[in-house]
Amino acid sequence: MNFEYFQRQMALPDWGVQAQMDLQNKSVAIVGMGGLGSWIALSLGGCGVGKINLIDGDRISISNLHRQPLFGPNHVNELKTTVALGRLSEQFPHTQWEAIPEFLTSENAVSLFNTHDLVIDGSDDYNVRLWIDDACKALGIPWIFAGIFQSEIQVGVFHPIEGRSFRQWFGEKEGLEGGSCQIQGVLPPIPAMAAQMQVAIALQILGQGKSPLSYPFIHGNLQSFQFQTLFP
Repeated sequence: MNFEYFQRQMALPDWGVQAQMDLQNKSVAIVGMGGLGSWIALSLGGCGVGKINLIDGDRISISNLHRQPLFGPNHVNELKTTVALGRLSEQFPHTQWEAIPEFLTSENAVSLFNTHDLVIDGSDDYNVRLWIDDACKALGIPWIFAGIFQSEIQVGVFHPIEGRSFRQWFGEKEGLEGGSCQIQGVLPPIPAMAAQMQVAIALQILGQGKSPLSYPFIHGNLQSFQFQTLFP
């Protein structure tokens, strides 16, 4: 590990060498490489997570480019995971990257997550979140959710085997995140901020050993800048 690369974060009094080494030994799966997933991958790679799998079967469209910083106009129609892998592995060689050009399903979720310490949701599909929740329950690992609706965000941590389940909290009905960005609209800072909140939580869980259930579920409106916690 090149400690000089991480000098600024290792200078933090609550981080240091041990947290950095712990982070280097962790593995994360990111589901979805769009407006959330792009920022999640960039930030986790920059911080030094040891292994990151990128899961998405989608291809890049022109309408993606204004909020998905891993992609440019020359990448239109290419697989998101393929382009992301090239960009991320070059910029962050200290991380082991793997591209999985598949859509998550109820059938493949467990096999895609079974070597990971944490799953981070970058999807915009309610059913995908249910499958993530079910797979993480089967494997006994936590996952970090984010939902976006216009200027509103939700961010929270679920650990189904420990009693905090997305399926139990939201049920079978679509929550705040229902409705695609194509229909509802979105400004680029909204997914970027939600993703950075997910990453901040992930770093504390992976590098500092903080309990996944110690985080509140946050609902924020980035137009009014009002935030509330929905459960402790």
